Amino acid sequence: MSVLVLGDSHLARVGPALVAQLPDATVRAFGGAVATDFATQVDGLDLAAYDVVVVSIGTNDAGWREVPLDVFTREIEALVARVPGRVVLVTSPGADEVRAQGWSNARLTEFARSAAAHVAAARGTVIDTPSLLAPLGPDAFLDDGFHLTSAAYDLLLPTIARATA
Repeated sequence: MSVLVLGDSHLARVGPALVAQLPDATVRAFGGAVATDFATQVDGLDLAAYDVVVVSIGTNDAGWREVPLDVFTREIEALVARVPGRVVLVTSPGADEVRAQGWSNARLTEFARSAAAHVAAARGTVIDTPSLLAPLGPDAFLDDGFHLTSAAYDLLLPTIARATA
């Protein structure tokens, strides 16, 4: 199964570990990415060559980059329309608001719900990352309050692998 991985640091930081779970994966995700970066991430690729496109996006959009929700939504819609295969959305995991000053879980959830609605409407798969990581509580996050710990990835990466099967 050929998999393309797009999005932000939540997947870029674990590219090699993700490829170990998904041997035929191409990782184009990068830290700080927002939905308007999809065009750069897929530049030069034939999306029809991929059975599944995994996307982790929304944290930077709703957080420090402050992308307007309508722009974010338009970019999600455009990506979903361009992908001939299945899309797997890894929703924003949220943040530990105590450590991630200025980040709002309400806003992160709003962006996640918007993306999830469009991916689900296209018969894609949505991974509800906050629910998946909830048993870890604040231990899901590094000291910055929004990047994930290895314990969080121990839950997330196998879930992504199952979702792409």
